[in-house]
Amino acid sequence: MTGRVTKIFDERGFGFVQGNDGVGYFVHRRTVGDDVFDLLDEGDFVEFESIASPRGPRVATLRRL
Repeated sequence: MTGRVTKIFDERGFGFVQGNDGVGYFVHRRTVGDDVFDLLDEGDFVEFESIASPRGPRVATLRRL
């Protein structure tokens, strides 16, 4: 799936991606890795895979486009 980074909280290590399906996905530094997370900026287009979690959909893998 593709989407856009809507919010990044660098100091807290998480952010959000708006998928092209209209759903908001939580992304965490530990899940995608420091090397990927540190390059993310708000507005970046990304490709990602998601997983379901008790708190809602989460990003499992992510790469910048």
